[in-house]
Amino acid sequence: MNELNFRIVHLPEKKLLTIDEIKTEIEQYNKKYKSYIKTCGLKNVIVQFLSVKNLENVDPPEIEELVFQIQAEYSPNDSSSKASDYYKEFCKRWKQLFHPSSSPILVLYEENSFLNIHRPCDIAIKCSEISIGVLPFDGIFYEYDVLPFKNKINFYHDICEVMILFLGLKLQFSYNNIRNIFVNIDSDPCEVFFDLCNPPLIFWQKLSNNHSNFIDHRTAEMTTNDDLLIIDNDVFGRSNILKLSFQKPSKAEQIISQIHFQCNEKPIHYANFETLYEPTPEVRRLNLSHFGCTYLMTAMFKRNFTLAAQAKNLHSCLDEIKELCQENEACLEKALVLVLAAIDSGKIVNYWHEIERQFRYYMSNMDEVNYRHYVVPEKCRLIYRVTLTPTRQLLWAPEIMFGNRFLRNFDSEYALRVSFRDDNYSRLSFIAEYADENVFDFSIRNPMLKGIQIGDRHYEFLAWSNSQIRDHGIWMYARDQNGKTFRDIRAWMGDFSHIHSVPKYMARMGQCFSQTEDAISVPLDPKYVKTEDDIEGGYDSINGKPYCFSDGVGKISSTLAKKVHDALGHDKFCSAFQIRYEGYKGMLVIDPTLKEPDIVFRKSMKKFNSPQNIRLEIARTSAPVRLQLNRPLITILNDLGVPNETFLRLQENMLLNLTDTLVVEKKAAAFLSSMTSSQIFNYKDLSESGIFLTTEPFFRSLLLAFHQHYIKKIKSKANIAIDPDKGRNMLGILDETGILKYNQVFVQYTNDISYGETTKDTTILQRTVLVTKNPCLLPGDVRKFTAVNVPELHHCIDCIVFPQRGRRPHPNEMAVDYVKTGVNRHLGSSEKPRQYPDFMEKNYKASYKSKKALGKMYRIARDYESEADDACVTYHIK
Repeated sequence: MNELNFRIVHLPEKKLLTIDEIKTEIEQYNKKYKSYIKTCGLKNVIVQFLSVKNLENVDPPEIEELVFQIQAEYSPNDSSSKASDYYKEFCKRWKQLFHPSSSPILVLYEENSFLNIHRPCDIAIKCSEISIGVLPFDGIFYEYDVLPFKNKINFYHDICEVMILFLGLKLQFSYNNIRNIFVNIDSDPCEVFFDLCNPPLIFWQKLSNNHSNFIDHRTAEMTTNDDLLIIDNDVFGRSNILKLSFQKPSKAEQIISQIHFQCNEKPIHYANFETLYEPTPEVRRLNLSHFGCTYLMTAMFKRNFTLAAQAKNLHSCLDEIKELCQENEACLEKALVLVLAAIDSGKIVNYWHEIERQFRYYMSNMDEVNYRHYVVPEKCRLIYRVTLTPTRQLLWAPEIMFGNRFLRNFDSEYALRVSFRDDNYSRLSFIAEYADENVFDFSIRNPMLKGIQIGDRHYEFLAWSNSQIRDHGIWMYARDQNGKTFRDIRAWMGDFSHIHSVPKYMARMGQCFSQTEDAISVPLDPKYVKTEDDIEGGYDSINGKPYCFSDGVGKISSTLAKKVHDALGHDKFCSAFQIRYEGYKGMLVIDPTLKEPDIVFRKSMKKFNSPQNIRLEIARTSAPVRLQLNRPLITILNDLGVPNETFLRLQENMLLNLTDTLVVEKKAAAFLSSMTSSQIFNYKDLSESGIFLTTEPFFRSLLLAFHQHYIKKIKSKANIAIDPDKGRNMLGILDETGILKYNQVFVQYTNDISYGETTKDTTILQRTVLVTKNPCLLPGDVRKFTAVNVPELHHCIDCIVFPQRGRRPHPNEMAVDYVKTGVNRHLGSSEKPRQYPDFMEKNYKASYKSKKALGKMYRIARDYESEADDACVTYHIK
């Protein structure tokens, strides 16, 4: 007798709103499934209900699939037969048992239930049909559109990519984008349904100028050469199921097995599905009595069509939601947050039933509802966030965000934080030669010009912070309950009428959106605040003016600095503050000799007038901060002659240290202490008390999570940690004493970095140091200086002090290319790369194996990540 192990996902036909109703359903179907399985020819059947959480638990109920674990035995007819054949035979009998009705979903996950084959790729696979739609888990695939018949599909198992080619177009997605895989049992042609997290990327394939290869041209619409629309953009974006009808079932089985093993043994779902062609559901604009509920319902409808397809009568379902909202809007909002997360994770449940079940739970546990008051820290706000892609608007549940000047003075309930991303969540890279303008129009131009409508609120473009625009994001604002709009906010920010450059205009507005802590009020009075001329020297031949050595650096008295410390709620010592005040921005450095006024600004710090904003805001304080290498810095150092072996040795040491944290108790305790707040746990004491951090489930999972996070950062960004005694990340300030000479710096750092606070136990460097800035782009951005000891600067800790003398300011020497030369460089078409190094992971473009340090580091980290993922999966299974 041989053993079969699989699972059954049970989808109740009726609402199960209480634990007792769920238990009754489980007991009933436990017996039924045992009988069904025996009817299919299996023996010694054991049926056990699986639950991630105990149903008796008083914590908020998880949205779980109802899953039964099955263990059964069968008698092999032939000793040479494979276990995978018996799984296949059982699936056929399972389908016949319920035919013509839909069957409960079988989940196969055991290694022996799949073909043990390993091939790098399957090329030019033909499908009789490729279509898009949704699976509402009722045994029906709702088909909304079909791709043209002349197609071929390439499965690149070695790089985990799928490419669908037709009519000069290419659809591409990675295996990581596959959330679930469903297979229609014993269908011919074999129908496989890929449940995708995000829609595939669409490319036109165009011949290069020399006709030697194809160039991928990103587009947001599927159109023919005659500009005829093949599939509507919105339908394509919200149809999360891609159905492939394989002409050869044997080939489909091989490909499914390959994907199963490449995706960390992803379970595969088998059931009997019927395909129906349906028009896409039409959802009228929602406008519930509570905007939070309107927002979350809109988010679910904009994700995909699954929620709408699950409704037998959409209007009556929405009417029920309105009734729940009127009954208790806070409970409904909590419930909708959980259901939205379930949709994102692809849970096989009826989402309408889950909305009401979660709602009833919170109605009987009202103490868990008012989470805003005890989850959101005082200095933070809950903010709605939207991600705009070429095919979708993704609305996310409200997120906690650190405050800024704008949020502290206006109603954050009406603010919207917007990010622009490609459909695979990567940053949009719009190059005219490689992308259609519709990519830019759909994801950026149209929303910014027309705004975003959610319920009865119309969000309009407001501004962006400087860091936000680098991350491709903006702020929007809707008319609030006081009638304030984005125009009122812009007028309140300050006077920008003297600025005529659009980028500079937006950068100045961005000062009001920098994440800051509100400290104290400082009257805009000469008794407290003074503005001095800048320290200048040298000669800028491009501008015909002297260089500004004190650019963006001012002074603050020790007395006022102590008040700032107290206002921030901590007593750690700081030598410098990165600030925002009125229209000023820059650094304030503690000057022990300064008595009156309390603050001395430099003229270079004044960007605009905003006399109504006299609160001193702190963006960052000086503190001991770890240093990490990154790709740009490694590239520069490598090009300047630092050998590959140096970086490979640093990466090897970091990988060994990360591995040691999983097995060595002392290193695990030290690692967790450095990664989390010391106020949560004293890991050293826990370890010494007999709790093994490397084996205790919670701490082990924490270690694994950090381990995987850093491995991904090493692979994707080459973030290599530098020993704190060898390098630090510091704020740059000015030598107010005038003692430092050109090419000299003063560096004093806190020895113990574990607490993240400046202490009196310090070291003063007296040797050659390597200094760069962030971001670093050019060889000139990395400089060597001589660190010297200056007693008059001993009050400056965890900062790097630059001289105020010389032919040119050192920070200015490390500025970007445009600031250096005044010439804006453009790449000609002949200069643009046709191939990319493998570490950039541009799998949809031609790539080559890089021989430089980054290439070798990437391949080592990729192989290590693969082995680590396998180890983590094995651990969790056990």
